[in-house]
Amino acid sequence: MSARIDRLWPDPEIDVDDDSLVETYAFPDGPWLRMNFVSSLDGAATREGLSGGLGDDADHRVFDLLRRPADAVLVAAGTVR
Repeated sequence: MSARIDRLWPDPEIDVDDDSLVETYAFPDGPWLRMNFVSSLDGAATREGLSGGLGDDADHRVFDLLRRPADAVLVAAGTVR
């Protein structure tokens, strides 16, 4: 079961399905670059040396959905290791 995500803007919706989320993050026409990351309230990019501790299931769901239509995904060396 995937994490529940509610949308507040531009059109409020409760428990948005994957197709609606992908549409929300639709890609613009022409070349583009998209970056996605998570940080803590104080700006930290890691917790105990890993970024995974900062996100929850909903963050992971959006991250996975953003990857689906991508032609390439750039991953940092620490993640690869």
